[in-house]
Amino acid sequence: MAKRIIILLMAGFLASLGQASSFAATKPNALAKALGEIDRNVCRSFKMTCKKKPRSHVAKPQKAVAPKPKKTEPSVEPVQNKTPPAKIAIAPPIPVPKPPVSQTIITPPPLPQVKPPKPAIIALPQPAIVPPPPIVVAQPPATGDADTACLQQLRAQGAEFEVATGIVDSGQCHVQNPVRLQAVKTQQNLVTLPEAPLLNCKFALRLSTWIRESAAPILAAQLNASVEKISTGPGYDCRGRNGDSSAKISEHGYGNAVDISTFSMHGGKVIAVQDALDTTSPSYGILHGLRASACGYFTTVLGPGSNAAHATHFHFDIGIHGKSGNYRVCE
Repeated sequence: MAKRIIILLMAGFLASLGQASSFAATKPNALAKALGEIDRNVCRSFKMTCKKKPRSHVAKPQKAVAPKPKKTEPSVEPVQNKTPPAKIAIAPPIPVPKPPVSQTIITPPPLPQVKPPKPAIIALPQPAIVPPPPIVVAQPPATGDADTACLQQLRAQGAEFEVATGIVDSGQCHVQNPVRLQAVKTQQNLVTLPEAPLLNCKFALRLSTWIRESAAPILAAQLNASVEKISTGPGYDCRGRNGDSSAKISEHGYGNAVDISTFSMHGGKVIAVQDALDTTSPSYGILHGLRASACGYFTTVLGPGSNAAHATHFHFDIGIHGKSGNYRVCE
């Protein structure tokens, strides 16, 4: 009997549940009432005291909202977040580097000007005209101390000579303080004068200076060899100019002139003055340089091209030209 009652109750309960579920779909509040009614019926059937249950809060049903049509672009639903947004950590500002301080160029005080040392001047032999010495003005025949001084200067240059005995005097010709010049000492070697010309000491000193300072260095530089001999002729010759007996006495008649025809070099090479006008000769440039340099030492320089009398040799002398005596002949 009890089993049947339970079965009936269960069936009724299930039927109530089915009815309740269908009913709850339409009326949610009515479902809660129905369930409470079933509880009370069960308690009355079994004569049981049932505790009253607290009413459960049932949320009111929300009205159904028709779905909105989909938009082409996805809509972003706002998210309700009651939590306060997280604070974004702000990075400390990056210090801006200061512009570089302009460098001020400090100009040092000017240094005291120091004059550079003068470069050493090395004298090289050049076929150039040497500044002429002062023109020799005609003086009375030198005697005594003047003659001795000239001989000392000639000896100091390293020249080899012999003093002629007495004064050479022959009519209109004469030689004051005569010497026979035999050799001239140069930086390279001793240059001999085989004819040992008889010369006035003043002219011998001038000739020795030209050979030592100009002729020997020019020949050595151009031919890479030293000069050994110079042909000069006799020096003194009592005759008229250019061999003319009716002309004025030549400077040869006073021992103030010399005629040079050849230069003999170490190794056998001979430079002939007669080639001074031949532009095809290897000696042309050398002879031109020797001739030009002689114009700085002597007041008269003649040679090939001057006249027929000097076609084969150089003529050097220290004669005075004109009344003033302040010009030179260089041909």
